[in-house]
Amino acid sequence: DFKVMLQYAELYDELHPFIYSLKGRHNNPPEISSAWGHTQKLERVAALRAKNPRIRIVPTIFRWENPVEKINEVIGRNGRDDIRDRHIAVIVKEVETYGYDGIDIDYEGMSCEKKEKFEEFIGKLAADLHAR
Repeated sequence: DFKVMLQYAELYDELHPFIYSLKGRHNNPPEISSAWGHTQKLERVAALRAKNPRIRIVPTIFRWENPVEKINEVIGRNGRDDIRDRHIAVIVKEVETYGYDGIDIDYEGMSCEKKEKFEEFIGKLAADLHAR
């Protein structure tokens, strides 16, 4: 709840608003969707920083893998490094556009055979974010 985040912003060093999710179901396009619109993101980040200039804002992108919703292409599975790389570019642009201090990837429920691709994805995302 943004009102609560804003009310107590001065008490926190870091906030992780749960506002993003993956698009797609069995197949994942590289885009993410947000519970907050463009203007809301700009205004809310500005309001939180006005209340606490030292606060770090690190939003969460969430997906719980289940039989209907998968995590595949966005981490480079099925030979889709192109989608993974575009997904990373989308995330980096979002971080830059809204002045976030990072991003929290919360892709859960994956089977063990996705471990290596997920590690590659996280490593590449971290390198691209740190380069900026």
